[in-house]
Amino acid sequence: MIPPFCPNPVCPHHKADSASFPIFRFYTRIGFYLTAVVGLVERFKCKSCGRSFSERTFSIDYYTKKNLDNREIFRSIGEGESVSSISRHLQCSLNSIRNRLDRLGRASIALHASLTSGLSLS
Repeated sequence: MIPPFCPNPVCPHHKADSASFPIFRFYTRIGFYLTAVVGLVERFKCKSCGRSFSERTFSIDYYTKKNLDNREIFRSIGEGESVSSISRHLQCSLNSIRNRLDRLGRASIALHASLTSGLSLS
């Protein structure tokens, strides 16, 4: 995995231009850590600000304690299934489903904003 940018908002490499990545690698690999959810996770450290971060920092499942099928949640909500029904089907709590729906919603808004940023109305 190649980190897309430094997660530190005051770092010069935070959301830096992706064209500069092949020329200058802003991070160093500093090892791995073991999680109960996904197993080994790689860690990185920014060369500019010194902030360390992992590959899960950039994942929609960042800081979650259980793997859930986001596609199944998205499909179920699209078909009008209730949150309690989805939680029963996936054998997890209502709060877990609500959390994933919030995450999917924010990711969808961010994707929509990035896709429409270059468009102009005539």
